[in-house]
Amino acid sequence: RDRHNNSMAEAFAAATGQVYHVYHSYDTRGRGKRRKQLTGLAAEAAWLVPVKEANDLGGKVPYLPGMAVFCTENLATELGISNGSPGTLVSIVYEEIDGRRYAISAEVDFKAYKSSDRDAPYPHRVLLKPITTTIHFSLPNSAKSYSATRSQLPLIPAYSFTSHNAQGRSLDVCCIDLASCPTIQSAYVMLSRVRSLKGLCILRPFRLDRIQNHISQELREEL
Repeated sequence: RDRHNNSMAEAFAAATGQVYHVYHSYDTRGRGKRRKQLTGLAAEAAWLVPVKEANDLGGKVPYLPGMAVFCTENLATELGISNGSPGTLVSIVYEEIDGRRYAISAEVDFKAYKSSDRDAPYPHRVLLKPITTTIHFSLPNSAKSYSATRSQLPLIPAYSFTSHNAQGRSLDVCCIDLASCPTIQSAYVMLSRVRSLKGLCILRPFRLDRIQNHISQELREEL
């Protein structure tokens, strides 16, 4: 997902005549006055932590005005801003430290959100700021794990998404990877997103047990 999103973001930058930029997460260790930003090898190791292991807060995320994005956090579900909500990035405010960009805030238009202010010039627009999560990383050639606090915008490019993020969507065209499904529930979510078979593309061959298995005993008992 993330590799494809990054490639598509680069293509979007080229197509719209923009310079491709990535925005680094602000990773720190310690508390209060002892809190310090990670630097050097520690910072690089932290930025390489897989997004899935960082609650979808990426270490290096491309952001470009006009780009399709989706929210990765349940910020205000009652207002239509939740994990998986699609939107369009309008603008981003950032600071630059040692040649790296760090996001301060971003304006995003979410279709599912509508301002209660009838006179609002942009009724679907929301200002988002970074949120925090705890990550774990290891230094090169070391098995010791360190923890850090990550601060990053709860946004990622929306050119590709997991089955979890796809829930609730209806798509005219989609390309799915059934071979990567961990459960039959994931396969169901993927296949049920597309409106017709004409719009369905399967990325690569897959084993039949991806779609022929029964649901787990644990889930059966829960249901």
